[in-house]
Amino acid sequence: FNLNNIGKCLYKQHEYKQAMEYFQRSLNIARKVFKQGDNYIDMGITISNIGKVFYREKKYADALKQYDIVLKLLEKAGLTEHIDLAYTLKNIGEVYLDLLNFDLALTHFNQALAMYKKIFGEKKQRNIAKCLNLIGQVYYYQNADQYNDETCFEYFNKALDIWSDVLPHNHPDLALCYKNITLFYLNRKHDSIQARKYFTISYRIYKSILSDDHCDLIEMRNIQQMILKSEQQTKLMMIIDTIRLI
Repeated sequence: FNLNNIGKCLYKQHEYKQAMEYFQRSLNIARKVFKQGDNYIDMGITISNIGKVFYREKKYADALKQYDIVLKLLEKAGLTEHIDLAYTLKNIGEVYLDLLNFDLALTHFNQALAMYKKIFGEKKQRNIAKCLNLIGQVYYYQNADQYNDETCFEYFNKALDIWSDVLPHNHPDLALCYKNITLFYLNRKHDSIQARKYFTISYRIYKSILSDDHCDLIEMRNIQQMILKSEQQTKLMMIIDTIRLI
């Protein structure tokens, strides 16, 4: 539906209130079509978009409610292995990740990943990379230990490998993955040299596609300050170690 596409454009611009208006109008049309036939997928797509708006607005219960409706519609359509089902499972996982319910987040991400792999096979595909990146985030946000750190880094790199092959060099998903690896090196490995390396790539991409006041660029500037602080601490420790040797 054209209204749905307009809503998507507004959503990408973070105009969530206006996006919701278009999604609701699109849903009203879809319901009329639905009465004339089993148009489950069209309805599901629109309801899923409404769920995404609720998710961005941090109305998690409302988002989960919409996603549950989508799951039931897809079940009615007999779509047990479908890209929209995988997408919905991924969306549910994102809600649980925000709620810090890591077990449920990981369960839904793994279900989505398995379904995407069944659909696309061995093909490198951006949605597969998205799930890999999200699984990496689950392990990153859990308690730091050797297993979580190694697993987190492994998933981030798998995502980066796919995205690097299938996306334009200035795509925001690439910037996100480089940012995640930056934070991994900074907060898990305390390696400011590697952190700055990945930060530079991520920041360059965000800078080329976003306005200066965009929330992602603001976050990157905050990360830059964290790296500077880490570098200063490293230099200070080197000075202290040198003095001890004198």
